[in-house]
Amino acid sequence: MCDGPCCHGTKVLPEVRGATAGGELRAANPLAPLPPIRFNRTPLKRSEKPCAQQEKVADADVDQDASVDTLASVLPADGLPRQNPFKPFGVPAPNKVKEVGYAKEAKILLGLEKAILKKKATLSQQSLDAAKAAGNAARKVESALKPITKLEKTRADAMAKRDALEQAWETAFASLKRGAKVAEDDGHRGIHAALFERAAPAKKKARARKADQASAPA
Repeated sequence: MCDGPCCHGTKVLPEVRGATAGGELRAANPLAPLPPIRFNRTPLKRSEKPCAQQEKVADADVDQDASVDTLASVLPADGLPRQNPFKPFGVPAPNKVKEVGYAKEAKILLGLEKAILKKKATLSQQSLDAAKAAGNAARKVESALKPITKLEKTRADAMAKRDALEQAWETAFASLKRGAKVAEDDGHRGIHAALFERAAPAKKKARARKADQASAPA
């Protein structure tokens, strides 16, 4: 069983050094010190992860949803349907708008803003201001979404490089174990167990110890 860092869920980038392709221990002296296997413990940079940018998108979407509610609350004062004040503009009800994805909601709001501003002669300044605010919120979401594709690609590339290094580490580790078995066949008994096997810790017999203490003379 591999006992390397890749088997414990830790974010470590293994970088193999000194492993031989044939998996042999030093032929002349199998017990001689082996070249070290070093690890590059540099984690993936934050810039390689889209998580931070996704948080910015979600934060911008909070304002986007709030602008939908504000716009829906002021339009009925201008005579638009209270149940769905967006209907005259060919837009679904506010709750439906907020249920769609970030980009689609932004696209809907930008179209809604444009349609409302075309009717500025019949609408109040409050409604026009709310429409502009919704458009601004949508543009902020679109701006926050732009870097996501590039960041996703950067992360995928970084993970591919890490996986390639991990494969090399696993191969070197397997070769080392095979070399230890070869050394045992050559007469170096116990080397495989010394390098790769762990003895299970002895379990303490608490009950037996308590019984001995109870039976011991005072």
